[in-house]
Amino acid sequence: MTIIEKSEVILIFVITILLLLFGQLLFPTSISVSHLVLYSAALLLLQGLIRDLCLLFFKRFLLNTRQGKSETSRLTNMKNVSIPIKAQCLCMESVIGLTGVIIGLCFLSLGFKQILLLNIYAFTGILVSVLVLGFFLKDYVFGWNPWRIYKEPDHMNVIFQWKS
Repeated sequence: MTIIEKSEVILIFVITILLLLFGQLLFPTSISVSHLVLYSAALLLLQGLIRDLCLLFFKRFLLNTRQGKSETSRLTNMKNVSIPIKAQCLCMESVIGLTGVIIGLCFLSLGFKQILLLNIYAFTGILVSVLVLGFFLKDYVFGWNPWRIYKEPDHMNVIFQWKS
């Protein structure tokens, strides 16, 4: 486990504690299913965006230090930080997040207004579950030539393309 991954686990733990302590001030007691799906998917996408920006920061600024590639690979699990490859794949985190956003928007546009009454523990459980799911999905990609889901820890260096 890299330093960035350990930091993310600690951050998820801290967010859990903060939600349990202050969540009653932040969250309503009821929410529609449409909004819950939409917000959960957006949270998954936001988590991936923040992680990718942190990885790009370490990739860019640590390569300029005297320690260079060895320090970058130790912190970010990037082996070949300068050699991009072309592949027909998408990050699973993005696939699930975009699918959730589309489903949430479809529910909203169709007027699906089923209301859920949730207490603070249920809201916290849902949000932390989304964050943990994002943490475990971060290294997996969905490829379609051939159709498969596989682990690609260095998919920051993959250039997305539709056709080969």
